[in-house]
Amino acid sequence: MQQLARELAERADRTPDDVAVIDAVGVHTLGEVMAAARDLATALEESLGGSPTVLVQADNTWRTLATAIAVGTVTIAGTFFGMRSSFAPLTGPTQLIFAFETVVIGGIGSLWGTLVGGIVLGVAQTVGAQINPQYPVLFGNLVFLAVLIVRSSRAIGGRTQPA
Repeated sequence: MQQLARELAERADRTPDDVAVIDAVGVHTLGEVMAAARDLATALEESLGGSPTVLVQADNTWRTLATAIAVGTVTIAGTFFGMRSSFAPLTGPTQLIFAFETVVIGGIGSLWGTLVGGIVLGVAQTVGAQINPQYPVLFGNLVFLAVLIVRSSRAIGGRTQPA
């Protein structure tokens, strides 16, 4: 980053009238951009009482792509959720409980298990709603409780693995 800044400063000293940026305001030369950068650096130095440290990360690896895909997926999911049901600032804990139950039912750390857990929880809530409109959450919680009981009995030793 320092090398890039150094090269840009050298180029601005050699050819300050070269075009650096064209935006909605107009054309900006290298000299103008470097002057604005120096003014900003001076203002930061004066207000912070020393040379400021500025961190910029330009990570063009698979992590950047994975983050972009994850954010895009969550955006789409949130949009569909907003279209499907009403929500308010206080609906977060209820949705968080459903998400937690889904992950636990499917198996923590398993992407496909989480999908299966969501389907199981959704079917349980749908069956509960068919029986009585007040039962969907109850049936979902009962399935979650049953999964916890089965998994805890395995962990305690109710079922042993062959040696």
